[in-house]
Amino acid sequence: MRANDLSSLYEFQEKTIKKIEDIIQNKFKIKLKGKPQSGKTTIINHFELEGYKKCIVSGSIEKKSEELGAFKDSPLYTINNRIITPLGSVMEIVASIFQVEGVYNGVKDFINNYVASDYSQLLTQINKNKRLLIIDNISLMDNTSIFFINDIVNHCENYPNLKIIIVEDETDEGFITFEKETDYVQVCNITKKDYQTLGIERNQLYEDIPLSTLMEYAQSQKEQSIKEYIYNDYMHKVKQINNEKEKKAVISTLLFYRSISHEKWCDYQNINNFLWHNGIFETSEHIRELLNIGLMEFSNDNKFISLHEKYYPLLVKHFSNGNAENRSYIYLDYLEKNAPFLYYEKYQHYNFIGNNELSVKNAVLAYSQLMREEGASRITDELLKFIGQNESLQLTLKDLYTSYCSNKYSVAFHRADSFLEKMQGNYYGYSIEIIGEISYVRALSLLRSINRKTSNTRHIENEDLLFIKRILDALGDINIDLSSRLKETLMLLSNDNMESNAENINESQVFDILYKIYQTQIFVTPPKYVSFWQIRQAVLLSKINLLKADHVTNNSSVLQRSFQLLKQYKDKYHKYYLKLACNYAGSLFMQGDYKMASHITEEAISFIEQKGIMKNLWGVVYQLNCVIKTILNKGDKDAFDSYNQLIWEDEVARSNLHEEFICISNYALLLLSLDDPYKTQDATQYLEETLKYTNEFTDSYDLFLITTNLGVAKYLSGDTEQAITIEKRCDQILARGIAYFDNALLNKRHEALLYYYQNNKSKSHVLKILNDKNDYTSNYFRLGLFSNIEYWAD
Repeated sequence: MRANDLSSLYEFQEKTIKKIEDIIQNKFKIKLKGKPQSGKTTIINHFELEGYKKCIVSGSIEKKSEELGAFKDSPLYTINNRIITPLGSVMEIVASIFQVEGVYNGVKDFINNYVASDYSQLLTQINKNKRLLIIDNISLMDNTSIFFINDIVNHCENYPNLKIIIVEDETDEGFITFEKETDYVQVCNITKKDYQTLGIERNQLYEDIPLSTLMEYAQSQKEQSIKEYIYNDYMHKVKQINNEKEKKAVISTLLFYRSISHEKWCDYQNINNFLWHNGIFETSEHIRELLNIGLMEFSNDNKFISLHEKYYPLLVKHFSNGNAENRSYIYLDYLEKNAPFLYYEKYQHYNFIGNNELSVKNAVLAYSQLMREEGASRITDELLKFIGQNESLQLTLKDLYTSYCSNKYSVAFHRADSFLEKMQGNYYGYSIEIIGEISYVRALSLLRSINRKTSNTRHIENEDLLFIKRILDALGDINIDLSSRLKETLMLLSNDNMESNAENINESQVFDILYKIYQTQIFVTPPKYVSFWQIRQAVLLSKINLLKADHVTNNSSVLQRSFQLLKQYKDKYHKYYLKLACNYAGSLFMQGDYKMASHITEEAISFIEQKGIMKNLWGVVYQLNCVIKTILNKGDKDAFDSYNQLIWEDEVARSNLHEEFICISNYALLLLSLDDPYKTQDATQYLEETLKYTNEFTDSYDLFLITTNLGVAKYLSGDTEQAITIEKRCDQILARGIAYFDNALLNKRHEALLYYYQNNKSKSHVLKILNDKNDYTSNYFRLGLFSNIEYWAD
């Protein structure tokens, strides 16, 4: 290993380079961390790794708006070498780094042909030679580049010729998400020898001073202390403003933009427009003078401006960041462009500036968002009180969400339906976003109440789909958050529509459109707010099993990726984490990976109990855990007792499963697993009684599940003829088809079960496998057919 011409470096930089050398020998990746302006870029410019070709990829404000802009000035990127192979071949490479092979159309849509080729070309270059990839100025990179780097960093073991150094400011937010613990090197402190080289006395207070400022101070030496030097230099520049209110307004506006965006650079046009609307004209002249004074900087392309980093702390101290009303206007402008889903913040500021109509609209959206995600709180009480200026709307929202949050979905559906029906299609009395939000909860409530044993239940009709379509048409592009949620309900409603003349909705196409929307938002949203869309995308992908088998090839990799993302945010969004833990573990369970599924559910249960979350709200996780334990242990009395106590005997827990038939079916199989004649009799009775509740509207899978398991119960009680008769009833159910299940596999189970009944007269066990295969289909070829529950209607 060697470093490039260390003679121009300070001793602390040489020491840091030596540390990097020592660690990177045996690592694929490391982080270089240090304070802003601590000499990190100089260090990486001089660092060389023997046998490796160095490539520095650095973010810049000028390229931040370009997809893969950070790479376009690097030797890895060559426009003339773009791959012109068919898109399908390119996508195989792209999909491999996204780990979402199944969502082919989604990936194809959100990355155009050129960017897909760029990804492929970059990967080819990375794999070509032994390469040291250094990533610098991540905060100034476009989201596409950050997305690419994240995948490379977290799968670098797949690239044996690659070593990576990520350069990070200590003040940076976590732009790169490291899935595994990563070693780091801290930039060393300036040494005694360095102070001698500079010609100044060593002082602990100097450790937080940028090296460039220390060098300026060393050359000046007019002041007794560096603190005096910095202050006098700053005051010298400020005095040149001559107390001009226009220049002060420019500085104050930049200060506030930075305080809300947490980014150094501001779009020049945004600043210019805001100042012009507030009576500050000839802005370019004022900015040019501030540049000449040295208090501001321009980007190379003159599109972005910033206060000079050296004077920023003192400017914050000595300048106001505008009057309160102007700050609200600036903040609202920023939120509408970058984080329009922060409804509560928008409600506060619209209310402050006196815009009542927009205050009410955002209060309703904020109330709905908070009630769905967190439930009632001091803030929701405040919002509901404000909405009270419209008593009818206030009462509707209160009743609607009281029912919804209490899991009384049928009541919630009828409350929302009644409110909307009273308008008779004339929605001009309210903002379309308020109508859309109530329509969204109506759809969720309907989805959660279908096939339930309640007197007010009704089934999904074509009109429900057409209604959502009309709301979407009226909504247009004015609220991406709301419109994308409504599109998800359209996909889910279509899945459960039982009418023979069902509205033609291509669920796979809607899924891909939504995936593209969320991916686009991830690319364009500032890092501070990007987690909102990452979570939305992860929640969408958790519903991957909705898609037909020919559309998706590997659901587990999709669910795993979504689960890992939400696991990072589990403390903030515990509901999303637990729901996805259930879906992911359920998918692993259906594939026969019981140990991994058990690990996921045990981890989720531990989280529920550590956080003091009500167990009976999460019976679906406990149910799956009990079923897995029963299978792993070939019968488990403790698992049965746990299910009995936590779910079967707890009315709230059972109602929160929202799948009464699956709950009864699984309980019957757990009873059968005890191999006790009395328990077998109980299981048979439960299944027979449940079958009486079914009718022509009963979900085909529920009907198949209860019927086939009733046949199993009859067989285990010794009545083989009755078992055969009952199993043959499945012929008609399977002939109608069962949506979103592998019907060929279910038919094979049906045939194997009939064959087993006819040829095996000896006593058996409910967990008996009907074939000798040891793969995921074994779950279908077990005597008793257990079923998991997935969260779709969220």
